[in-house]
Amino acid sequence: MNVMTQMLLSKRFFGCKDAGPQQSAEFLHITHQVFWLLGLFNIADYLPFLRWFDLQGYERLMRQVQKQMDVFHSNILQEHRLEHEARGDRPRDKPEDFVDILLSLRGNDGKEHLDDVEMKALIQDMIAAAIDTSSVTSEWAMSEMMKNPQILRRAQEEVDRVVGADRCVEESDLMHLSFLRSIVKETFRLHPPGPFLITHEATKDTEVAGYHIPQKTQLFVNTYALGRSHDIWSERTDEFWPDRWMDNQQEKVEIRDEKLRIIPFSVGRRRCPGAPLGQCMVLLALATLIHAFDWSLPPPLQPHELSMEESFGLTLPRAHPLVGIAMPRLPNIQQAYSSQQD
Repeated sequence: MNVMTQMLLSKRFFGCKDAGPQQSAEFLHITHQVFWLLGLFNIADYLPFLRWFDLQGYERLMRQVQKQMDVFHSNILQEHRLEHEARGDRPRDKPEDFVDILLSLRGNDGKEHLDDVEMKALIQDMIAAAIDTSSVTSEWAMSEMMKNPQILRRAQEEVDRVVGADRCVEESDLMHLSFLRSIVKETFRLHPPGPFLITHEATKDTEVAGYHIPQKTQLFVNTYALGRSHDIWSERTDEFWPDRWMDNQQEKVEIRDEKLRIIPFSVGRRRCPGAPLGQCMVLLALATLIHAFDWSLPPPLQPHELSMEESFGLTLPRAHPLVGIAMPRLPNIQQAYSSQQD
């Protein structure tokens, strides 16, 4: 998550050198509230006249979160503007982030800059698309490995073999971590970031597999059902089994499924443009976690007792956050990661 917020906002919200506990807590609260509210069943969406009564209280909550989000984004924009003014014409001492790019763009109709409303919307879109989905996938992958210790050990052995014991995991290592890539791919099958893909509208009347789809129909793809269909997965359907993706003929396990049985990022021209970055961030985070630490569940909880209950929403996080015990592994690894933080 720090990697993404650093790219977008030039801020780290977790760990050493972070943005501060108050701003970090505010950022987390807003992000989680947005995804929770977007995934709720709101009866007013189906009976619009009930929106005035706000029977479930969701409209009030949405307005509250919207105000908090607006203040948070306004502060981000103001911080960047003040930094630009203080720097003047002097060269930058750090790379531009996403907000810097937005502030440099010209607006429509000859405007000198984009409107604040436009920039806030773009910032929120990037945060929503890049952060919550990646963290949900990473948490589920760690959950499955901790529930299946033999899978965790195999993944650690692979990382040790590829990376060694004296340096940090690097992006160039990821293509060689076939079993870890299979773990992520299997996580996408059983635990896609969201139950449905973003809706698309039929631009004309069409026929698909004998079904008539009228023009302007809003189409949902239930990627959650695809990953758990016994018609598609005839072998060990409900089991977390990364070996289903291991092919000795392949040099590298591709996260994308050529047969389109799992499509967490959609497909075609309108697939998620950030899919390669998201996959890289998840792989890098998982490889780093299992390289630097041994993981276990807090006693007396046993691996087979770990709950895998989901929380319904726009994304599908765990119903209860994963709690694990991290024990440092080889001393040289700890020194390497400590040096990287500095």
